Amino acid sequence: LEQELELSRRLLNQSEGSRETLLHQVEELRTQLTKAEGDQKGLVHQVSQISKQQSNHQDEQEDDWRFRRGVEREKEDLEKQMSDWRVQLNFSAMASELEEVKRCLERKDKERVRLAAQVE
Repeated sequence: LEQELELSRRLLNQSEGSRETLLHQVEELRTQLTKAEGDQKGLVHQVSQISKQQSNHQDEQEDDWRFRRGVEREKEDLEKQMSDWRVQLNFSAMASELEEVKRCLERKDKERVRLAAQVE
């Protein structure tokens, strides 16, 4: 009976040691779980921040594209306006030259009439 009691004590001590080890392992796992949950929250926050940054970057790129497109349109409008002005300038220059030729012809006609009158 004493041997059985001693055996039971040893088994009880072993199970107590195993129980303490298991409790320690459970506590370590809880600590790891808490740390993993904190890490997960941090990663979720980082993903959210990166997503916002990408969205902001995309918005900036779209704004830049719109701005460049607006500048390009203005440039095209100015080039067309300059082309129109060149056409008008060329037309005005031709009209001035034509007027000068007309005046010259009128002078020549008057001079011819005057010379013809002198000849008679």
